[in-house]
Amino acid sequence: MNYIELIGITLSLLYMWLELQQKLAMWTVGIASALLYVVVFFVAKLYANMGLQLYYAAASVYGLYVWYHGAKKEAQPLPVTLVKRLQIVVATGAIVVLWAALYFILSHYTDSPAPIVDAFVTAVCVVAMYGLAHKILHHWILWIIADGVSIGLCLWQQLYITSLLYFIYTVVAVVGYFKWKKAMNAGT
Repeated sequence: MNYIELIGITLSLLYMWLELQQKLAMWTVGIASALLYVVVFFVAKLYANMGLQLYYAAASVYGLYVWYHGAKKEAQPLPVTLVKRLQIVVATGAIVVLWAALYFILSHYTDSPAPIVDAFVTAVCVVAMYGLAHKILHHWILWIIADGVSIGLCLWQQLYITSLLYFIYTVVAVVGYFKWKKAMNAGT
């Protein structure tokens, strides 16, 4: 299993670098890393995270479409934008509802060892991925939360290399927030 996790981490690190650079190629790399992590999280019995990886793969197809066509329409890259108040309300509601639904499913129908945390991380990541696809600056804050919690979850499941990846994700999310904010203020 370790080789799958190592390849997944390598692709994930490449994905993060491409994301910071706002490169379209990040989406195809994201699909590959997500599919590898489906296997990693299945073996670890973190089923919501496994499902999240399937969502990432599908959302990456969507993100690729949005970024490509948004750039094509405007003959320039899709711009970074601020979150709107209504989006905050909808995102918060979506996280709460999804968290509750996933927790119910995981706690009643699976042998997940951490249903409440697994469900929480997944709910936050689903909403963060939407923000990424639309280049909403504040999606980075959701990644900071989800990745920080994931560090502990992966350590607890003895996925030490993946917990290191989530630590790196957390740092990159902080850097990404400021880098995208700078790009937004510069109009790029």
